[in-house]
Amino acid sequence: MAVDFGDHASGFRHTEVIRFINNEVLLNGGGPGFYVAFRSRPWNEVEDRLRAVVADPQVPHAIKRACAWSALALSVRVGARQGEQQARRVRRLQEQVEERETAAWALASELQQLRRERKEVAAQLRCAQAALQHVLDERNVLRGRLLRAEKSGRVDQPLQEVTSESGAEQGGACRGCGKKTFRFCGISKVGKAKFCVEKAEDHGNNLLYSTFSPFSSLHTFY
Repeated sequence: MAVDFGDHASGFRHTEVIRFINNEVLLNGGGPGFYVAFRSRPWNEVEDRLRAVVADPQVPHAIKRACAWSALALSVRVGARQGEQQARRVRRLQEQVEERETAAWALASELQQLRRERKEVAAQLRCAQAALQHVLDERNVLRGRLLRAEKSGRVDQPLQEVTSESGAEQGGACRGCGKKTFRFCGISKVGKAKFCVEKAEDHGNNLLYSTFSPFSSLHTFY
């Protein structure tokens, strides 16, 4: 018997087909040797061995037919093995695709998060720029005020007119020489401000003393 009925890796699904192939192998004088020797080998080795058998004139024709039936069974087995390998590769590729899709979704989510953060940072930057510009504008205004104040401080202010509104003059004698002295008390106006003025002169119109103080309603002239 070439093909085992319980061998699920044989590639055959129907026992009738397996039985027919085994009978053909046995009827042509063959056995399980060829099938067992190459059942785990790739197809190119199976074909090379079958070619060597059919090309050998010393091998009986029946044996060649038996090897051909065994090679046919082996070809089905190789096809089933390749199908399983292909299915495994497809499953691995599907798993890799799913992994790539998961990674792509994660990257897309991360990209959206980064875009949101970029928008927030851009908004914060615009606010900071606006605040900085406001500070710079205030600095320029204060600098202008300072320059104007410095310039105005260096300019001599014009003297305001001093006027005398009222006053009283009294006479007396100098303690040193006994000559006549004059004492003046009055109110002088400098701009809108009023000041109390008091001065004394001797008989030669020499100033003996003078005072100049802000005017108050409490001032009394004697």
